[in-house]
Amino acid sequence: MDLARFIQSHQEQLGPLHKVATDIAALIEHPRLLQQQDEGERQRRAQARLELFEAICALAVQNGVPLPPLDPDLVADARPSRRIEDESQQQADAIIRHVREQLSGDAGQLSVLCLVETLSMMPQILRGFVSLRDAFMANLNHALLQAELLPFRRDHTAMKILHAAHENGPTSASRVLIVDDSSEEIVRTWRAMCGWPNLILDTLFVEDDTQDTRRSSSIASAVLKLEPALVLMDQGLPNTAKGSDVIREIRLLHPETSIVFVANTGGEPDELNDVGAIGNACKGRHLESIRRGIRMLG
Repeated sequence: MDLARFIQSHQEQLGPLHKVATDIAALIEHPRLLQQQDEGERQRRAQARLELFEAICALAVQNGVPLPPLDPDLVADARPSRRIEDESQQQADAIIRHVREQLSGDAGQLSVLCLVETLSMMPQILRGFVSLRDAFMANLNHALLQAELLPFRRDHTAMKILHAAHENGPTSASRVLIVDDSSEEIVRTWRAMCGWPNLILDTLFVEDDTQDTRRSSSIASAVLKLEPALVLMDQGLPNTAKGSDVIREIRLLHPETSIVFVANTGGEPDELNDVGAIGNACKGRHLESIRRGIRMLG
């Protein structure tokens, strides 16, 4: 479904949480989460998008907005599709063929029944590894949708929604750029700032490029092109590049820059602090450093 249109059509009901929903929707459609990678990474990103969608559903339900329908493509993407070519896969294929050869009636509904029977015998699936639980539920809802049955929906009424709508924003719209080499940490940081008034969230994903011998300079140029007011800078970047070196390069390329830098690293922020970056947001876990940076914007 068109989430942006859905959110816009319920702007009045969502009130100040409208921006929270808009920021989450933008993250769901973020190119980095849509980009195809190896199977394990693909599934993790798809499940992250599905979890973000559930947050929008919770915002809707808790503010008197109709529950948005579950997107079949979003569910299908979250299903595991990797085949492990070993003896266990061969045994599984043999069992699947044996059952399918004997099926009569609606195969889609029979698939649903098989999954439900599995759950009835092994309810611990739902309290085991998160990835296993999410994969199982994606499979079940995919089968339900394929059989033209209603998918299972969570109880969104008590779901806690992380957001920053209550924070004090800058006096005018300001671009905040998250510079990182980890999709997971970009999502974590972005998610912590969803709904922050007057912040335009943006990202610069730093890819591994062994051919780039002046990596810090290239990253600095890319940052400047995006014209951010505030940059959340990671320290450890690919090809031995450091966030602190990127900040130095930005100031060499643009000595009069007014960009405010905030450290955003999972390690020690000392090198970033030495070049003027504020505190350490620790991948969105510590918002006080971001608040300090925003206060400097005016």
